[in-house]
Amino acid sequence: MKDALQPDIPSIIDSARTQKGKAYDILYRFDNEEIYCSELMFNAVKSTTGIELGDIESLGDLNWKPFEGTIIGIQGYVPHDREMITPVSLSRAEELFLVYPLPK
Repeated sequence: MKDALQPDIPSIIDSARTQKGKAYDILYRFDNEEIYCSELMFNAVKSTTGIELGDIESLGDLNWKPFEGTIIGIQGYVPHDREMITPVSLSRAEELFLVYPLPK
C-alpha cells in the first residue's frame, strides 16, 4: 500500500481477521455471508478507511467465456449481472504499488 494507507495496515488486518471462519464463497457473491479472497481485502480496507480498492465489476463484463463450463457446473447458469471484485481489479487500485515485477 502506498504511504497514505500505511498507518491503517494494522486496522485493515484486524478487520480481515474478523472474517475468520467464514466459508469460501465459490459463487463469488458480493454479499458477505460467505467470502472470497478479493472480497475479504476489499471489505477490510473499506471498513477501515472508507476507500474502495479497485472497481466492482459484473461477471458479464469480464472474460468469463473460457470458464463457462465450470460456472455452469457450479451455478447452473452464467449470472452475467453478478457484481464482484476481482484480484485484477484490486491490483489496479491507485492506492497500491507493485512490489515485485511481473515475469515476462
